[in-house]
Amino acid sequence: MTSPYGPLVLIVNPRAGRGTVGARLSAIRGALERNGLEHRVVTTEGPGHATAAASEALRQGERFLVAVGGDGTVHEVVNGMLEDDRPIVFPPDPTDPTFEDQWTAGPGLTANVQQLQIS
Repeated sequence: MTSPYGPLVLIVNPRAGRGTVGARLSAIRGALERNGLEHRVVTTEGPGHATAAASEALRQGERFLVAVGGDGTVHEVVNGMLEDDRPIVFPPDPTDPTFEDQWTAGPGLTANVQQLQIS
């Protein structure tokens, strides 16, 4: 199953949150797969890569971009989307104390993935 906007493109900064995002990526992908959400992951390699990845995804016709990282990642993805009017989901910042509750295996992760299904 895909979301109403098509497959998700997760633009991921694995270094965000002192590496917390990278450490949790497998659990995030697993939750998406268990819920039948079609997706692909773009792992950023340095400054500006999230902006370029977002722009390229839009040029290729992808419509549902998800920034997974800190505020810098979100900033870059939004900049890459400015040329088009596309929906964006803002998962919690991994440095936020609630990140563990929301993006680790358990009810928080399940609730976030279910929200992606109806976004």
